[in-house]
Amino acid sequence: MKAMYTVLFCIAALTVSCVRRNDVIRFDDSEPLALAPDILWALVVVPYAGYCTEPSWEAAISGHCRRGDILQIESKSIARDASVWYRCADGWLPESAVIVYTNRYRAVTKAQQLE
Repeated sequence: MKAMYTVLFCIAALTVSCVRRNDVIRFDDSEPLALAPDILWALVVVPYAGYCTEPSWEAAISGHCRRGDILQIESKSIARDASVWYRCADGWLPESAVIVYTNRYRAVTKAQQLE
């Protein structure tokens, strides 16, 4: 009797798990490098951050970004004072102003939580 229930349960489980769903999976490919394994993304977490022209606290400010901005990291540098800096398209940002993510989708999710 126990074996019969086991067989019926297995048959029911197989038929339910093999049912094809009509769910359409949509993939957002608007950012082609969003999942690239060698690209890092920075989420700005301070209200305003200034882009520096060089990876140094004494460098000139060339622009600014705001909290919630997501930037592609081009390179990383460690300054003489052991501070870490990230190069983005518009300049250098200190590590204290950003959180680094391995893909853009994680950064977008965290940016939505900042609001």
